[in-house]
Amino acid sequence: MLEPVALVADDLVAIIEDTLPGTPVSVATTAEAALEILRRQRIDIAFVNLSPLDLARSGLVERLDEIGAMLVVLGHKVAAKGARHRVLELPFVSGAVALELMTALRRLRRRRTTPEGGGRA
Repeated sequence: MLEPVALVADDLVAIIEDTLPGTPVSVATTAEAALEILRRQRIDIAFVNLSPLDLARSGLVERLDEIGAMLVVLGHKVAAKGARHRVLELPFVSGAVALELMTALRRLRRRRTTPEGGGRA
C-alpha cells in the first residue's frame, strides 16, 4: 500500500506528464533529497508537501529563490515570503495543477525575454 504522500506524488507526476508531455519530472522523498536534486538539475517549479515548520527548516525556500524556481506548497496555508510561493490546497484537481504549471511556464518565458532574466534556458 502506498503512503498518502507517495499517492500525491504519483498523481502530480501523472498530471504533469498529461499537461506538458515530455517534461522531465524528479521526485524526492525528503527535503535533503530535494536539495540534492537541486544541486544537479535545473528546476523551474517545485511542488512541496512539507509542513510550514519543516519547509522553513529545510533550506528549500532559499535554494528555490536563489535559482528563480516557483514554489508551490501542497495543502498548507503558508505566509508566502516571495512572489514565487503559492499554495495548492489538498485534495487538488488536475486543473489546479495545470494552472500552476502554466503560471510557471509564463514566468519562465518572461524571465527569458527580460534583461534581468539573463536569457537563462
